[in-house]
Amino acid sequence: KKNYAKMQLKKAKKLSKATAEKAVMDVNKQTTVSTVKDVDKQQTTAATPVAANKPPLSSEIKKVNTSTTSPAEAYGNLLSKDAPAGSWMVMEPTKKKSKLRVVETGEGIESMKQVLAPEKVLFACIAVHGVDVRNDKISSTRTKVVQVNFVGSKVPAMKRMMALSGKTSVSKVCKGVALVIEATKPDEISTKELANALLAAGGAHKPSFYDFGSGNKLEI
Repeated sequence: KKNYAKMQLKKAKKLSKATAEKAVMDVNKQTTVSTVKDVDKQQTTAATPVAANKPPLSSEIKKVNTSTTSPAEAYGNLLSKDAPAGSWMVMEPTKKKSKLRVVETGEGIESMKQVLAPEKVLFACIAVHGVDVRNDKISSTRTKVVQVNFVGSKVPAMKRMMALSGKTSVSKVCKGVALVIEATKPDEISTKELANALLAAGGAHKPSFYDFGSGNKLEI
């Protein structure tokens, strides 16, 4: 009986040890699986590409704060290689002698004409693109700046004197202007007349068309 009892006790110890080892193995297995899943999850998250910010479309002009933007900065923006055809700026003389203020900027000759109010003295510059097309492909683009000295039809005679002083200030800001025109009404500014004047000023070179912005193109 004593021998039988000892055998049973030894057997029970072996079973307890085996059960404990199995429990430890199960715990390790669960920990390993959990760790692998966590690592896989982290790797998957890290591998997920982050959507890049979409670059601005070439047809969108940069909006500027006209209260803080200087005329020189606004003029530089419309001459930028990224600026679309027909980029423009409108300035007006201030009460301070020889000072100019940017009124508004935009794109397209028609929207520029809307800013030219009849009771104001304004100076506008628009970047017209002369585009050459060969074999149905654009081969080159040349930017021609047109300056508009605008004295509205309702401007009082005394205020018209501001136009004279303003011209000198504009010439210091707007360098390399291809054409300067005078206007008292927005309707006096037409793409056909501007194109003919640009052709006359451009010498022998003749582009395929002029682009005045916002889809306003004039074939030559």
